[in-house]
Amino acid sequence: MEISDRESPFISISQYDAEMAEDIVQLIDRLRSTGSDWAQVEAKKAAGGTPTTLGESLCSLANHPGGGVLILGLDEANHFAAVKLDNIQALKQAIGSKARAFHPPIQVTIEEQQVDGKTLIVANVKECPPSQKPCKDPRTGKSWVRSYDGDYEISSLEEQAFLATREAPSADCEPVNGATIDDLDLQLLDSWIETVKQTRPPLRQFSDRNELLRRTGVITADDVPTVAGLLVFGRYPQQYFPQLIVRVAITGDPSSNIRATSTGTFEGSIPVTLEQAMTWARENLRTRKVETEGGDLVDDTEFPLVALRELVANALVHRDYSAWSQGQAIEIRVDRDGLVIANPGGLYGITIDRLGKPSATSARNQRIVSMCQDARQPSGARVIEAIATGIQRVNSSVAAAGLPAPRFWDSGIRFTVRLDSTERAVQTEKAVTHRVTIKDRVYVGLAGEKTPVDVSQLAAKLELKKTSVRTALKTLMSENRIESMGGKGKSTTYQVVSKAQNS
Repeated sequence: MEISDRESPFISISQYDAEMAEDIVQLIDRLRSTGSDWAQVEAKKAAGGTPTTLGESLCSLANHPGGGVLILGLDEANHFAAVKLDNIQALKQAIGSKARAFHPPIQVTIEEQQVDGKTLIVANVKECPPSQKPCKDPRTGKSWVRSYDGDYEISSLEEQAFLATREAPSADCEPVNGATIDDLDLQLLDSWIETVKQTRPPLRQFSDRNELLRRTGVITADDVPTVAGLLVFGRYPQQYFPQLIVRVAITGDPSSNIRATSTGTFEGSIPVTLEQAMTWARENLRTRKVETEGGDLVDDTEFPLVALRELVANALVHRDYSAWSQGQAIEIRVDRDGLVIANPGGLYGITIDRLGKPSATSARNQRIVSMCQDARQPSGARVIEAIATGIQRVNSSVAAAGLPAPRFWDSGIRFTVRLDSTERAVQTEKAVTHRVTIKDRVYVGLAGEKTPVDVSQLAAKLELKKTSVRTALKTLMSENRIESMGGKGKSTTYQVVSKAQNS
């Protein structure tokens, strides 16, 4: 679950499609400002001909949720500078040929873009249908996936994860071999039954406890606990699933010899594990001084506990419980720059850009979600509300704490969320202030002109698209940093507002 500081913020496929259609320069500016490509964008130099790893990149992007973009003609080692491509037509044919060689064939659209006076090749790679994943090379049987800014050959376990997504998930409905009703906490079940008869009136007709448990999927027709029943109401689920746990650690300072402190492993049922994780968070997370409305200074955890609880509960309830993932734990790691939560299984039935949006909800583990709505932690609190407001609460509580918005990554077989610390936020803010944006380039370009110039002249001078120049000019006008001249029947020109006018 190691996450590099070179990771860039998530950009949804719809966002970068729109941006690229309008101006590829904006996408390249992101690459240059972050210093690295990322999970959905891969850049290759290709100055010497077809890259040897072209097929691997196409395959990994096709396996990635939402697909991605491959750009040929950018030198990552030289701050993503544009380079001259010798045989553009041959490179485009190589992309098409490689794409067709995979199974299923990779769908890709190819276009040329002019950047810094050079011609780049931009390939939009469409996501392979989930029912046909993983996309692989039929000659070798190999397949690749994206992991932040690299392509990696998938393991046999990861291939099982892709194959599991071809069918509707039902792992939480499966019986647990060897388990009996004695493995369930009957006191907890009786409390839950009392609650669900109040919240779900149709269940009141089942006076026999075991019949109600069968109807709700806690046990099978043969009275064997299901995966959902054991995980939510089990006395000790780890007897059957030793790695369905939560591991936590606070990593040490890189300059010291201490690798990690405050490590821990939490086990038990989902309600019990959630409560253990929150107790650990309250006792171990860094604190900061916060001023209350009354003016008092109080200690508060660096990361809002409301946000952390929602994220941990989501990981427990929505992680993949299929056979391939039962040997993997949920991991929570805190380092100097932030907090990371990672769990097996990507998002199901929803994309990252819809997280936290109204009416955006989908459940991989339908039985677990249903049970956890009314299941109680030892403290008496519900595990989840199941009304699709969890991510909204995360976003609002993080914003209220003055922290950057959460960052999410979905590889299709693993889901990761990161909360950046205040220290990381300050570092990011400083870095952003030193980035040269298209707006900055347009302003500097105007400042170097002795007479007003129009959009075409600026675009030619700066080697930018007219659409980019117009967008930058509109922003500069709203900031009162430039002014326009001309009118009906006359060409519109622009110049920098003098300091005297701004004073």
